[in-house]
Amino acid sequence: MLDRLKKPPLAAWIVIGLGLGAVAGLALPSAGRAEWSDAVVASADVVAKLWLAALQMTILPLVFALLSTAFVRSAGLAESKGVARRTIVTLLALYLLAIVVGLVFTPILLAVSPVTPTISAAMRGAGGGPVEIAHLPVADMILGMVPTNIVSAAASGSLLPVVVFALVLGAALARIGAERNAAIVAALEGLAAAMFLVVGWVIVLAPVGVAGFVLVATNTGGSALLWGIAHYVALYTALILILTAFAYA
Repeated sequence: MLDRLKKPPLAAWIVIGLGLGAVAGLALPSAGRAEWSDAVVASADVVAKLWLAALQMTILPLVFALLSTAFVRSAGLAESKGVARRTIVTLLALYLLAIVVGLVFTPILLAVSPVTPTISAAMRGAGGGPVEIAHLPVADMILGMVPTNIVSAAASGSLLPVVVFALVLGAALARIGAERNAAIVAALEGLAAAMFLVVGWVIVLAPVGVAGFVLVATNTGGSALLWGIAHYVALYTALILILTAFAYA
């Protein structure tokens, strides 16, 4: 017990980093008032973006390696008939369920707890310029789940096509047998182990990355931005709980 008090867990350090970043961001002069303050905010922005990029670079290779070897690593799954098909169908069903839950319940939750004009203005100011949104037909969204070129899909950061390809590849590796898939499976398992190690390194730096993000955000949007982030977290948590309830049902 004393050892835990002497050495706080990583989650506590992240909360401390969030608090320190918020205090520093609110205490520093706003943009354009002092060159030294602008330099501090710009440096914090670079540090935060570097941390986020380091975390993002591990997602695709880690997910791909784990899903590609899932059937091989579990002999029971590999030997069961139709497991790959049921896995893909379940994954797609959950994906579509998440879309429906978001479309139906987000307006309801926003009606119960609307975003105030002050928070909205602060969030827009911190988010930069407007982003053009492409409205794809439903058919294109469904077709986009199966990649015509896995390399370009991975390069663009599209997670779902990579997941579908990894599941199909994993099912095929399980079917061809251990003699022919040994080299590929060993390489993928080595990749997964390396990515887990890299993720561990990046997560240790999470308090620094979070502090940088919050510092820049609060310096730009003030305390209203903090309330906006809290509102978003509460909304997202409610949607996840609703989705979980439907998934269990």
